[in-house]
Amino acid sequence: MKLPVVITNSVSGITSNSATCGGNVTSNGGGKVTARGICWSTSQNPTIEDNKTNDGSGTGSFTSQIQNLVPNTQYYVRAYATNEAGTAYGEEKSFTTQKKAATLPDVLKTTVSNVTSNTVVLGSSVFSDGGGTVSARGFCWSSTTETPTVTNSSYTTNGSGLGSFSADVTGLKASTQYYVRAYATNEAGTAYSEMLSFYTSVEEQPEIVLPTVTTSDVTDITSNSATCGGNVTSDGNGTVTARGICWSISQNPTIEDDKTNDGGGTGSFASQILNLVPNTQYYVRAYATNEKGTVYGELKSFVTLLGDEDENLGTNQTFNVNGVSFTMIAVEGGTFQMGATSEQGSDAYSGESPIHSVTLSSYYIGETEVTQELWESVMGNNPSYYSGYPQRPVESVSWNDCQEFITKLNNLTGKNFRLPTEAEWEYAARGGNKSKGYKYSGSNTIGDVAWYDGNSSSRTHDVKTKQVNELGIYDMSGNVWEWCQDWYGSYSSGSQTNPTGPTSGTFRVFRGGCWDCSAKYCRVSYRDDFNPDYKFDYLGLRLCLSQY
Repeated sequence: MKLPVVITNSVSGITSNSATCGGNVTSNGGGKVTARGICWSTSQNPTIEDNKTNDGSGTGSFTSQIQNLVPNTQYYVRAYATNEAGTAYGEEKSFTTQKKAATLPDVLKTTVSNVTSNTVVLGSSVFSDGGGTVSARGFCWSSTTETPTVTNSSYTTNGSGLGSFSADVTGLKASTQYYVRAYATNEAGTAYSEMLSFYTSVEEQPEIVLPTVTTSDVTDITSNSATCGGNVTSDGNGTVTARGICWSISQNPTIEDDKTNDGGGTGSFASQILNLVPNTQYYVRAYATNEKGTVYGELKSFVTLLGDEDENLGTNQTFNVNGVSFTMIAVEGGTFQMGATSEQGSDAYSGESPIHSVTLSSYYIGETEVTQELWESVMGNNPSYYSGYPQRPVESVSWNDCQEFITKLNNLTGKNFRLPTEAEWEYAARGGNKSKGYKYSGSNTIGDVAWYDGNSSSRTHDVKTKQVNELGIYDMSGNVWEWCQDWYGSYSSGSQTNPTGPTSGTFRVFRGGCWDCSAKYCRVSYRDDFNPDYKFDYLGLRLCLSQY
């Protein structure tokens, strides 16, 4: 006895979940065919251990219905026949069920929130794609029809696919009823949520906020007066009842300090600042007041010119603090060209440009950098890395450390010492009104006036061991870098009088080069900057004094 012989018919009647097949038992193999049918699987070579039909017995043709199939899936099918010798299979056939036809998506009810006179926030969610692909979704709204659609109303497009979505709708009319529906589109068409309506609120009056005002540059500076002003660029939706400028010798002056009153309203105005003290630094801001309060423009600063009564200026002054003497060199005021002037040559950097004209009042500057013995006499400690050398410059001090030192020095002396401005530092380094136009402070030969990486043996040196510059000042090139008062900022090309740098910033200026620098960093025009908290063994300071 042999196995039966069976062939597999072609598959027909294919739908998304069913198909028709069958077979023909052409030989019983010398025995009795007790079972016949088809078997199928998503894997090749299905057997009667997989899904199967049972279509009777015996030889001949039969037809089978394949049910409960998965849409858009490939299946493999074979006819089978069983006798006493076993089960035989026909040729393998394969087919793919059809895709299930998409229906419209399902869209949740629209939610409405944050309604104002002209805006609203809408929300919804597509929780079923209908067996298709949601290619667009959003909201449509109208004030004239209760059934807004994407063809007869305004609408948004808020992405695609399933899930939640929202839209911030603007440009609505105040005190108006609107009808809104969410929508979602797939291959079957566009579905809409239930209609919802809402009312926009009465148009709101704009909130009154503080005005906006800018401060003009300070001009026409004399020993006891100056000109400033401002521009009120916005009234803050209120009425500007007062505007003007306020000034003080302390930063951030307010209308509780000295001030002018230059009328009300918006626009530009100019103010005269009178009764000032000669050779004194002032801070000034424009202000504007409306119903909300008072606002201030940017902070500006300036130094009044030297008055006739300052007879002592022109004579160097020596001070003594706890047994330590130091000398301040008198620097007669004047006008100079600040920045990368011709003698700086190709060593100059872009930050040293543009060259600009600066006019300075007279002042005093330290004959030397602050020494370790002077620092110790004021602070009672010595932060220097190269400590134990009283006449070497103090170093490893931050800009903030310098401010603390100066505050204590002023309390001991009753004077108003400070760090030099960047302009004062460069003017003194160039030799003031006695300048001979040197590249370094006092010479075109770096080794004559500076301790730098070419001669320092990688350490600081005592002050006054190199040549002085034209004003009798030591070490303004090399030895240690020197902090300046200014925030670091880009130069402008306009002429300036007693500039004090930007009113705010991130980094403070330092000047002069150091023992660890190459010659190009020791030039009189080179400038650099550090965070005010930064300290290192090549960073020190030099004192300045506006008037004796």
